[in-house]
Amino acid sequence: MSYVNPSFDARQLRGIDLDPTAPSAGQVIQYNGGSGDYEAATLDASDINNDSGVAGADVAAALDTLASQITNPPLNVVSSATTRTMLAGEDVQLVTAGGQTISLAAIPASGTIVRVKRVGNGGGNTTIDTSDSATIDGSSSFTLGNNASATLLSDGTNWQVI
Repeated sequence: MSYVNPSFDARQLRGIDLDPTAPSAGQVIQYNGGSGDYEAATLDASDINNDSGVAGADVAAALDTLASQITNPPLNVVSSATTRTMLAGEDVQLVTAGGQTISLAAIPASGTIVRVKRVGNGGGNTTIDTSDSATIDGSSSFTLGNNASATLLSDGTNWQVI
């Protein structure tokens, strides 16, 4: 069976005539309620409105903020002076008192990164351990001295200090 490739005639969009002038670079096809036709148009920031409530010139700023959050998402930082278990979704644990133990939540997906920082001096070391059978660089725990930090990467089975 053979198929014929019919020529495509785009003079109508949803039954409405298109302006015969093709859009040029940077233009869009926009519906003109006055003429009842779709026409080539150039939009500027004041023409943009969307369900987010961001309109006009604020759109560029909103898109810049979104792009920044995608490439550099805000971190979920928790500060604690007591022994605790980091919860899923927590990115940074600031330990404000020595002698505490921070347990990592059950091993997350490979590629997950968490950070633990011992803030300040005195009170002893901070111990990082796991709440399951996972290891940290092959050991059951990792120790931080005063003002030290560790960045840990999940490989899906264990944690690696990077």
